[in-house]
Amino acid sequence: MRKLDVLVGSAVIFLGLFALTASARDVVDLTPDNFNVDVGQDTYIFVKFYTPWCGHCKRLAPEWERLAAAFRGSIYVHIAQVDCDAHKELCSKYGVTGYPTLKWFPRNSLNPETYTGDREAEKLLEFVNEKSGSKATLPAGQKSFVVEVTPDNFTEIVKDKTKHVLLEFYAPWCGMCKSLAPDYEVLAETFQYEPDIVIAKYDADKHKGSVEKYKIKGYPELRWYPKNNKKGVPYKSSRDLQPLINFVNAMANTMRTKGGLLDDDVGRMKDLDKIAVKYALASKEEREKLKTQMKNTIDFLDAKKDPYAQIYLKIVDSIDSNERYLADEYARVERMLKTPLPPAKIDQFTIRKHILTAFLEFDEEEMAIS
Repeated sequence: MRKLDVLVGSAVIFLGLFALTASARDVVDLTPDNFNVDVGQDTYIFVKFYTPWCGHCKRLAPEWERLAAAFRGSIYVHIAQVDCDAHKELCSKYGVTGYPTLKWFPRNSLNPETYTGDREAEKLLEFVNEKSGSKATLPAGQKSFVVEVTPDNFTEIVKDKTKHVLLEFYAPWCGMCKSLAPDYEVLAETFQYEPDIVIAKYDADKHKGSVEKYKIKGYPELRWYPKNNKKGVPYKSSRDLQPLINFVNAMANTMRTKGGLLDDDVGRMKDLDKIAVKYALASKEEREKLKTQMKNTIDFLDAKKDPYAQIYLKIVDSIDSNERYLADEYARVERMLKTPLPPAKIDQFTIRKHILTAFLEFDEEEMAIS
């Protein structure tokens, strides 16, 4: 029972930390379940009613995030949002008929005022400060991960045969370019740890002659310049964020998820996972058999030199010498991932976390050793 208690404790740590990470955002997501918990209480709430597909909403998104960052940690003012695609009745209740709609809820009130001013972060902040009496300021602009390409550096960046390059030809006045901008920034952030991938943009309106030179047919135009084809291949699929991430992953043979972390499957070996989940709960006698089975599986897979396979074996040895190893090591890895680390170390600890998770993903059926 002691062994099971330790492992269950590990799983609780896992889920608790996951929940903490998932909620660590400046913008509060409101739903029918938590709306009245947050709104109408002793806090000022500025709410954006939006839909994920709305172009104006996409353009507002980075400004709304900047506004929310100005009130990070504030107990008096919250910046929030409601997804009207997912929560139609809630939006209807507050008379939302177009997107985005911004509503200001005073303290202790469920009767909002509709905001009709400019939607730049600076103007939004002026409104909130005036209404709440606060003196918040916008944080300094964040570093962009999108590389700016010009005629002077086009060959150096785009034609570099050691890099895969996704290039956006855009014009500042183009509405669809503005809609794409926040997702394109997140795309660049997602691949920031991949040294062989460049997410870039080129202002074709500013640099005259570009339309003819590069045969640009409209804005925004995306082209993929892989290492082995610097003529460029037009990207003609969806410009939504996830399809773009999927495209770059497929073309560059990477496994990144939104924001830059590795996909949960990176580092995992399914054949070893089946043994790992049993090992964590096995008796001493059963562990000897399972360890032999794991080594035989590694031999069969010809994975003796595979660094991921070696991590599985090291975890097995550590469990044998310390029953609390899984809980302690998982907590240590989580702590490390919350500290400033170079990209290679982030990937290293993320992979270790993935493999540790394999030892914790048990259910009642998997507890039986077969």
